[in-house]
Order: sequence, then structure tokens, then C-alpha cells
Amino acid sequence: AFGAPVSRRGLLALGAAAASQPAEARTEGSSAKRDEFARLVRARAPLRDIDNAVDALVPLNPTQRPGAAYGPLAPGTWRVVHAPHIKKLLGTVTGASFDVRYIIGDAGAISSHVRYDGSLVGTGWLSTRGSVRSGGEGAVVLDWTDGWIDPGAERWGEPERSSGAEWVRPLARVGFIPQLAVFPVEYLDADLCSFVFQVTGTRIVCVREGGALDNLTQYRRT
Repeated sequence: AFGAPVSRRGLLALGAAAASQPAEARTEGSSAKRDEFARLVRARAPLRDIDNAVDALVPLNPTQRPGAAYGPLAPGTWRVVHAPHIKKLLGTVTGASFDVRYIIGDAGAISSHVRYDGSLVGTGWLSTRGSVRSGGEGAVVLDWTDGWIDPGAERWGEPERSSGAEWVRPLARVGFIPQLAVFPVEYLDADLCSFVFQVTGTRIVCVREGGALDNLTQYRRT
């Protein structure tokens, strides 16, 4: 129901395939595969086809041990362009669209801001913030400590001035549950990142705002 699930065994196999290839070959190959992923997103191809394109890209990951080496590449704003669980689960249940962005600071601070828009839920922003840290060679851990909502707002605010912080904050802290907080990183370069949402076994693919693939955000289906 959620596209192509990514199993732990599959992740290990893809990681081993990546590690076995010379760095130059990975870089050259990933450029072509990344172009194919971008082409499919722009064409609004079936989600499974896009997932297959990411499958082909992952073994060419130019960042070895991304869970430990993500630091220099992480800071900035990243926007989600492919997330089957958002499209098929949340979108179906709420009838809304979601524009998700992560803002990562130099010292590991992270905030997430989700723009929602739908006839049932209205419009606004759902935000969380916390920190990101290494979860080993192949994963990162997101420790969410705060959450709030800005219904009807054009842009997210701060929790002190926003509504719902008292009941959203406990939901954000559910992220401390290991199954929700640990995200295996499949692929990472200066402009593109793919990591796995373990609850559903589906991936989340983001592009850097202002980067080479920034225009993909206008073709997102979340």
C-alpha cells in the first residue's frame, strides 16, 4: 500500500553494493541515475517507478557511512519531494496536501515545518524542533523536543506565539521511541538525500532548497 518497502536486509545489501564500488565509479554513475530520478519526479511518474529509480541510485551513494559523515552536508533547508507514506496514508485520510521541509543548523539543531492544505483540515503549519545526531555509520537519530501548530498562518511561527503547543509537544516527543527516531540514510550528496521511515518501511527523499535540484519541489506529490 505504501510503495516499495525497504527492509533491513535490503538496506544492508544496498550498502554493501555501494561500498564495493570505487568512488569515481559511484560519482559518475550517480549523476546519471540522479538525472533519471529527477526526470521521473518532473514527469509525475507512478510512485513505484520513482522508488525504483531511487533503488538504482542508492548503490552509487557518494557519501560512505552517511550516518557518521553527514555533518558537512547537512546544514541548510531540505524539502521533501518523494514520500509514499505521506501521499498514500495522510493524503488519503485527510484529503490534504503537505509541503514538508527540514531546517538543519551547523550544530545539529533541526526543525521540521509541514504546510498542510485541505478542505477538512484547513491550512496552516505543523512544526517540531529538536536535534539530529549520528545513529551509527548508516543512520541518524532525530530527537524531537518541541512541537506546535499555526492554523491559518502563511508562515510558521514560534511555539511561544503559536497554539496547540501543550498537546503537540507530547506528540513530538513520541519521536524518542527508537522505532520512530532512527532513520537509516540510503543516499546523501550535496543536493539530494534519501532516508527510510522505518514504521512503514518507505523512504523519504529530500532536495536542498537553493541547490541543483531545487525545482523538483514544484512537482512534489505529498
